[in-house]
Amino acid sequence: GKNEIRSLSTAFNEMLDKLNLIISEHKESTDHIAHDLRSPLTHILGAIELLITKKRPPEEYEMALVSTMNSIVELQKLIDSLLDISLMETSILSDRKSVEIDSMLKKVLDVFQYALEAKNIRFEYHCEVDGVMQINEALMTRAIANLLDNAVKFTPTHGFIQMRAMTSESNFKFTLENEGAPIEEKDVSRIFDRLYRADTARTEGGFGLGLSFVKAVVEAHGGSISATNSPNGPIFTITLPNGDVG
Repeated sequence: GKNEIRSLSTAFNEMLDKLNLIISEHKESTDHIAHDLRSPLTHILGAIELLITKKRPPEEYEMALVSTMNSIVELQKLIDSLLDISLMETSILSDRKSVEIDSMLKKVLDVFQYALEAKNIRFEYHCEVDGVMQINEALMTRAIANLLDNAVKFTPTHGFIQMRAMTSESNFKFTLENEGAPIEEKDVSRIFDRLYRADTARTEGGFGLGLSFVKAVVEAHGGSISATNSPNGPIFTITLPNGDVG
């Protein structure tokens, strides 16, 4: 009847809308990775073309080689991150062991002491968890380091960052809050998408892969990650099943 045709028409239109959204997001991701690949490749080609046009003093060759090496390192980071994310999304984490939570977080903090001091950032750390988690320590450490690196980058000089670990009846929860500009509403739902970069992140540089990697690691552990805004700035929250805490 007419109702069935109307329902079918509505469902078909909804399917077309979703398909258009997927195509649009795929194009945007492709545009982003093309942009990120083009920049270091342009630097490499430019340096080589400059050297082969005529003979130059040895120091100019050395400068060009250093510049080329830095560009190649950028490309390696991009490719490694893409491969890491694909691995997280397609494989089951098998290398898990009992990891003391407070000890793991303090190891991450040790790495960032210089960066925090360089910007005179006031850092607060609260760990309300006395126990261990069954996790892949190397991957989870990198994930939290990516979050902290992101926080340090966007926190103003003399600003503050707060890291907190806690447990509830059903979850282990880790939060990282930093003072700074809030995440724009249009970015909140997409900030963890692979290759998605907010406008502010694009002007700051970087590949925009750090948060995608964090999400992949957390979800491989059966958890979830979210981003919200507080009056002070962004808050990132990792939630893991309480069964992983012992």
